[in-house]
Formats: sequence, structure tokens, C-alpha cells
Amino acid sequence: MERKHTIQAKDSIHAIMHACTHLLCLALLLLTAGCTGEEELAELLPPVPTAPTADGEEDGEVQVRIGFDLPGEEPLSSDAATRASVVGGTEDNTEYVKTLYMVCFTRDGIYLGYRQATLVDQEGPYTHDGVTCQGRELFEGTVPARTARIHFVGNVNPAKSIPGNDHIGGNENTLVKSALMAVNATDNDRICYWGFHGENSSEAMRDWLRVVVMKYAFIENATGNKVFFKLVNDKYYDKNDQEVDVTSGYEKAYMKNDNNQYLDVNGNVTTNPDNYVQEYMTDYIKREGSIVHLVRDRARIEFGHMFDYYRAQKTTVNIDGENVELDANTADYKILQVDWILANGLDHGYIAPFCQSASADHFKDYYFVDGGVLTLATDRLTAYDKSDGARYTPTEEDMVTIYNSSQNSNPLQCSVSNPLFLFEDENDAENPPKIILRVKYQKHRNQTSTADQVTKYHTLMLLDSSNKPCKIRRNHTYKLDIYGLPWEGLGYMTFNEAVNSVEYANNRTVSINDKVPDVNDGNYLMSISGDTYLLYQDPSLTESTQEVTFTYKALNDAVNTSGITTSNFTAKWKEPFAGESFASPDITVEQVSNDGTTFTGKIKFTLGTVINTALQGGTIELHDINSNLTRFINVYTITQFSFLPSGATAITLERDGTNTRTVSGVSCPTYKMTLKIPGNYPVGLYPIDIYMATTTLNPFKCVKDDGTEDTSIGVVMEGTENGNKVNGETLEGMSYTTSGNAWNYRATGSPWNYWYTYELGMKPTVDNDGVSTEDTRDHTYTIYFDDVRGLRAAGNRASDLGLFLKIKYFGPAVAVTTN
Repeated sequence: MERKHTIQAKDSIHAIMHACTHLLCLALLLLTAGCTGEEELAELLPPVPTAPTADGEEDGEVQVRIGFDLPGEEPLSSDAATRASVVGGTEDNTEYVKTLYMVCFTRDGIYLGYRQATLVDQEGPYTHDGVTCQGRELFEGTVPARTARIHFVGNVNPAKSIPGNDHIGGNENTLVKSALMAVNATDNDRICYWGFHGENSSEAMRDWLRVVVMKYAFIENATGNKVFFKLVNDKYYDKNDQEVDVTSGYEKAYMKNDNNQYLDVNGNVTTNPDNYVQEYMTDYIKREGSIVHLVRDRARIEFGHMFDYYRAQKTTVNIDGENVELDANTADYKILQVDWILANGLDHGYIAPFCQSASADHFKDYYFVDGGVLTLATDRLTAYDKSDGARYTPTEEDMVTIYNSSQNSNPLQCSVSNPLFLFEDENDAENPPKIILRVKYQKHRNQTSTADQVTKYHTLMLLDSSNKPCKIRRNHTYKLDIYGLPWEGLGYMTFNEAVNSVEYANNRTVSINDKVPDVNDGNYLMSISGDTYLLYQDPSLTESTQEVTFTYKALNDAVNTSGITTSNFTAKWKEPFAGESFASPDITVEQVSNDGTTFTGKIKFTLGTVINTALQGGTIELHDINSNLTRFINVYTITQFSFLPSGATAITLERDGTNTRTVSGVSCPTYKMTLKIPGNYPVGLYPIDIYMATTTLNPFKCVKDDGTEDTSIGVVMEGTENGNKVNGETLEGMSYTTSGNAWNYRATGSPWNYWYTYELGMKPTVDNDGVSTEDTRDHTYTIYFDDVRGLRAAGNRASDLGLFLKIKYFGPAVAVTTN
């Protein structure tokens, strides 16, 4: 039995909803929700249980025979098991339930222990939706006679996942809820299944487990006609299950095979049936209503179809037996291959769903009947909440292919089945699980050269129909259909950048660098005017209103902005909010103009009550409800950063021992200058350009505090007069002398225009349990100089050393001299 739910989950790079009866083709890329509840059936076929002992106490074991049938599954590739340590499990279509355990409790939830059921038989394979799957698997075993509640658990290591004998007498609510699975466990290389059945008494459970003995009889009447009947508990039933009186008009009953041949008691064909009156073929059947529904302990994520291919005009295609009209797609690029993997998923999950609010029975009501069809309850998310829970980081080597254009000329037939599995998850927007896509593009669809190809990495989230993170539920299937992934401007260039991304700039799914001011989904482009990192350093700006302008532009003739208003946008501070000393919590969006093609708006916010030497910061999230585009604007306040090393009161030049270097044949003494870049310096303000203006020194290398050296010193020509700008800031703090041979001598009317520069390109990172994270420690950088005064004629040689140091956001230029 397969039940298709309507719970939605979208990857909203674009928005379509792939339901079981139709496709709503909205636009770009979708992670839809089939949420195939796939309640797999288990049939119980036990013999009659043992009776209580003479003193009335229930003792001993009850024999059971259990059969499982898991329909609705799809085959997986042969290498699926290699992903178990990363994505949390796999399913083999030839052996879904490899081991089975029955965790038994009394009516009152007292633990009686667990029993393993032994695989005794496998029926032949069967075909489901054109796929060959393993047939019903039969298990036999026993349960304690006092059992009234059974949790059926498949594919686990009982030593790690099931309470042992030392827990006998414990409480069901505690023991079952604590039973868990974990990623990276060597014993967990396939999906775990869980099911439950409970009765109000052990007698009722025995009745529920009771086997029905069925006999097949061929009855011959007086005229020689043979009629097939079922004989159940000494009563005959016809093919319509109607009881038949065979006390008169029937003389003999014989065993026969499918070829209508008589059989002897050993099952051999015989020509003398008269000696074998009243012999019957016997089998066991499940008592009506005795069904256990098994569910996965994880959600399953599948790749559906690739729709992002060139179409000169509207096209109707048949998708899963249904005709779907696709809009024209004239994009010049071509997607060659898509690989994927899960990242930041929970590395632990519970075996059983547990409803804390269901005071009567935390497990029993996991299922309910909807219109006569058994479905899953929707309130049973059991996200992991123990202290040992963490989120795992994958490696790029474990990515698996889900689309390869070289397999078939028809893009709709080029998909590969490599599903991912994910433990139940609250999917908190601040720390969500991610799907990482590695997409290989041909930038021009009619070319084939590798030089024309590019690979991008995209980060996807699972969102509901309102474009909000949806809860990830066990035993639900989420499907990804790709309608468009334009390579320009979207995605990261490296796997690690995608894995470590924290902002979901395009529809909250595809991440791009925060410094890129615009983002689009193929239909609309949302752009921030100016920088997306704003730093306010003037104390007089406290409690002032600031504005950020943005535009929302239609990219093609199929869409427009005529219906777009401010109600289509939300702007808010991301949590945690720094407080009112930093800014007012209220942010507004106002319209500037809208000509039907471009909507122009502005975000208005008010700075807080304090701007001083303490760094304060927050992030504004601008979200477009219309197409789910999102931009982030990072705001900071501080008067200036400090580059003084710990304990230093000034930056100075120091002689580097007795070291010298030969420059143009002249021996030049070596000096050094040490700076600190604070760990709280925002990553978005990198790169940091260190400007040095001097006529007496030549910088030749920078040594970092980790011992690495960098000799990439540059030169720029920018005016040094007060009032001019250097690196975007008005230049202040430089003072000169026009007499004598001082290091800062400047002839009247002849300003310095010569700056040495050293660039710190990226903020340092640290490895945190395999995850590359921002390094928040202070770091020092020591720049080494040649004293080049000896290269000058004696009359033009300065008597002392010095330089002007200027770093953006670190205040006015500073004169650096020797002690």
C-alpha cells in the first residue's frame, strides 16, 4: 500500500509542486514533496500462542511467524552503500529487512526484553512498477507471554540501538525514545525500519497474533463434480468466503495440484485417489486486521527530472504518464552533469517516533485512518535532542551523480537514481541541513571544448509552499526537479565554500558571495545599490536614519513589476539582534518608483545610541515574497579598529638585529614593523589593503604570525595631499616638513604620490572538527623593509627613518618612526 501525502517541501530556487496527480510548473528549480509516506506492510502469521500456567501467571514464550512486504520502492545503484557513512544510510531493493527484532513490553509499558526473529524463508521476487523487488520475507521467533506491546525494529545493531536485558523492568517511554541510530556507525549501512502494535492486555495481543489455519479441499459431489473450498476451523467456505454446508451432496475430498492431478499424502501424483479421502493442503494466514505498518527512520530525498535544457518554444512533455507544458528556455548554457550530497544533517536520529503531547499513548496513535486509508500522523517529528547530537560535514569525494547528459540525448531520460537519506530535523533556518549540488556547465550549449566549461557548487534548503524551512519527517520522500540553474552569478566556485555557506542569497537556496550586490532567478533580479557591508564610524551618526536603495527588475517579457508593491518585501534584523545601542529593531521598506519593468525601493533603519571603539553589528535580511529572492546587508558601527599589538602603545620601526640586504650593490640595513589585525574585523570588509608612504624605506616581505612569508608587495599612485582620498577614505593625519633632511620632507608644491601596498586577501580560517570556520583570534603581521637611504646622494639622504601608514577603517594615517 502506498499513500501519497500532500505535505510540501520545496527547494525554492524555483517553485513547482510535484504532486502525485499533476505538476504545477511555476518557474526555476524545485525540491518538491512527494512525501511518499510509503507505509510498508508487515503481515503477522503466528501459530496459536501458549496457554498460561496453572497458577494463572503468564509465563513462557509465544511463538510468532512474521512476514514483511515492502512495496513502492525503487532500486538503487550498486554503489549506494558507499555513501552510508556520509548521508546516513542506504536501501537495497533486494533485501530491505535484513534483521528483525521485537522489543516487547507489558500492557503497562514494563520492558520484558527483545527477541530476534529468524529469517526462515524468502518468496520469489516480484515486479512493482516495472522494477524487480524481493518478495515477502518470512521470520519466525517468540515473544514473552506477557507481551501486550511490541515495537518491530529492522536493520539495527541491538547492542547499540535496542535496550538490553539490563533494562528489563524499565519504562517503555524512556527506553524506546532513547533508542537511536547514528551516521558513521559501521553497523548502520542500511535504513532502519520501525513499526508498532499494542493491545490492552496480553490476552488481546495473543489473539491479535493468533494464526489462522487454512485448509484447501477439493470436494467431490455425487455427480463427480469437483469444487474448491477453503476449510477454516472445520468450516467450509467458497471463493466468495461464504460458508458452505457440505454435510450432504458431497462424498469425498481430495488433494490436487494446479494441473488437476490427484496427490497422495506425500504430495506425489497418484491415479488411485479413492484411498485418500479427507486429506487437505494446509497453510497459515494472517488474521484479518493484524497488520503492522513499517516506516523508515529517515526521510528520503530523490532526484526527479531535469527540465533546464534548451527549448526554442513551449513544449509539451510526458512526465510520469502526465502531459506537462514547459515554457520556452532559450538559455545559451547547457548542464552536463549534476552531483549531490547532504551536508549539515543530524548525525543521530531516533528509531521510533515519539509524541510527547500524546499523554494517553506516546506511540500508539502514530497512525490514523484518513478516509479508510491508513496514513501517518503529522505531529510526530522526533528531532534529536540529546547532547551527543551534532551535524556532519561531507567530503566532495562522496558526492554521487544524479544527472548526466551524456547518457541519453533526451534530457528527461538522463537522470540517475542515487537518493539521499536524512534524519528527522526541525530544519531551523539558523542551522539547517543542506543539499550541495555540484553542477558542470557548458557555458555555450553548442560548444564542446573543456575550456568553455565551468563547475559551480549550489547550496539548497528544503522549504515549504510559503518558502519557509519545512520540518523534515521520517518516511517522507522529497523530490528535486531542476527547472533552471543559470551559471552566471550563482553558486560557489569550491565545494568547501558551499558547505560552509551561511547565507542563502538566491531564494534562500543557492548561495553566492555576499559581496555580489545582485541575485536573480531567471525572471527577476534584485540588486542592492552600493556595498552590502556598511560600516558607520562617526559618533555624530547615533540615532540617525540610514537608507539602502535596492531595485527589483523583470528580466524577460513574460514577467513584469506592475503588481509589485512594498508588501512584496520584508526587511528585518537576523537573530540574534545586537540591541538598541547598535540600532533600532524596526526596519521599513518604502517605494521610490515602479515603471512596470523595475521596482525601486529603499530600506530605512535607525542607528543606535552608541558608536565607540566597541564593534557592534547586525545583518538585515531583505526578502522578496514574489519570487523568493533574498539579499543580506551587513551593518557595523565602530569609531575605528586598532592595529596596535597587545601591550603596544604605538606602531614603531625596529632594526632587525644586524641583518642587511644588498640592493643595487649597496648594503642596506633591515627594519621591521608589526601590526595587529583584530579577530572581530568583519570578513566582508576583506581584503585589507595596508598603504605605506615613504621615501626612505623599501618593503620587501610580510611575515605572518604562523611563520609563513609573503613577498607580494605592490605599488599604487594616489595623491597624499590632505583632502585627497586613499582607498576610498579621505586622507588625514599626514604632516610634512619642507626644510631639512627629515624622512617626511616634501618640497613645496610637490606632493608624494607613491604608496607601497600589501593586501590581506582573505580572513584566516580554522579547522573545527573538519569544518572550516572564521578565525576570530587576533593576528599579527610583520612587514620588513630595506633602509634605502644609502642609495641616495649624500646631500639628499634623510637623517632619520619613517613612513605614513594608512589602513581603511583604522582611522587617520599614522606616522611610524624608529624609537
